[in-house]
Amino acid sequence: MQSEYEVKEAFASAYDYITEDDIDIIYGVAEKTYLDKAFPFAPDITKVPENRPRAYDWIYDCMKEISDKAGYSSMTHYSENGISITWDNSGVSKSLLDRITPQAGIV
Repeated sequence: MQSEYEVKEAFASAYDYITEDDIDIIYGVAEKTYLDKAFPFAPDITKVPENRPRAYDWIYDCMKEISDKAGYSSMTHYSENGISITWDNSGVSKSLLDRITPQAGIV
């Protein structure tokens, strides 16, 4: 996926029971989570930079986690059959957050 539009279209196809407005909200949360983690010291970056097209794959995966976790907002940890998942306050698993390397400054 290379754009916000492609992410939302793919998500709408996979989750056809979620309204377009809700998809916009979920996308916004996922994008903000990405930007906060990838650019912690650059609050002026409010959209995914053009030189980071792989970010859209991460945002899509984040949207899946957010929607899959819906209804379990108080849950921060899940474990079953030796598989363990931990979410931070944003509702995103640590393993997904670990896929982002923060950028300390603009070169």
